[in-house]
Amino acid sequence: MASPTQAPTPILQKPPGYKSPFKEPTPPPRKPPTRHQKRKHRRGCCCICFCIVFIIIFILIFVAAIAAGLIYIFYDPRLPEFHVGSFGLNNLNVTQKSDGVYLNAETIMKVEVKNESGKMGWLFDETNIQVTAENGDLNLGSTTMSGFEVKEKELKELKADTMVRDIALNESLEKKLEGKEIVFVVEITTKTGVEMSGWKSWKIDVTVLCGDKSLQQLEARDTPNCTLTTLKWIKIHI
Repeated sequence: MASPTQAPTPILQKPPGYKSPFKEPTPPPRKPPTRHQKRKHRRGCCCICFCIVFIIIFILIFVAAIAAGLIYIFYDPRLPEFHVGSFGLNNLNVTQKSDGVYLNAETIMKVEVKNESGKMGWLFDETNIQVTAENGDLNLGSTTMSGFEVKEKELKELKADTMVRDIALNESLEKKLEGKEIVFVVEITTKTGVEMSGWKSWKIDVTVLCGDKSLQQLEARDTPNCTLTTLKWIKIHI
């Protein structure tokens, strides 16, 4: 005799608000990263970036140093040399007037610019030449020359003349002029750059002072000392 089929057991619905007496295990909450961990991560990134930048700068400096060394060996660069080849006073006239003593004079000089470099030339912009005496107490005029070039192993002579009229003299300057003891200074201001294999560099300011010699010494062909100043602080005795 077959057993009667059993009816399925109905699923009991939990009443509203029912709480199970058995607690289900819940995973522990994940702790957010601390500030110390964030700072450590940022410091690590900064260190890596700094190292990369430092390596790049080091490589660039190394390559530039090698290139500069090759250029120096191949072109043999040297600064231009300035000298006052000759200097004299012409038409010197000291006149006594009712209100003092006055000077009329002309200076005649030759400025030599020498390029000792074997494979590069020097380019010069408009050049101003001024003549003073006795630490600037006496101004003997100035002249301006157009731009010029001094090629490889070349010596260029620049003729520069100045003229002054009715310059007041004190007693000390008058006596020194009569005895040819007055000390002159020739100041040359210009801009210069180099030319190498058709390439021309930018130009920088250059000031050359030649002096510390009296008129008597200059007329005896005693060459005055010259000092070249560039970038307003680099001084070179030539």
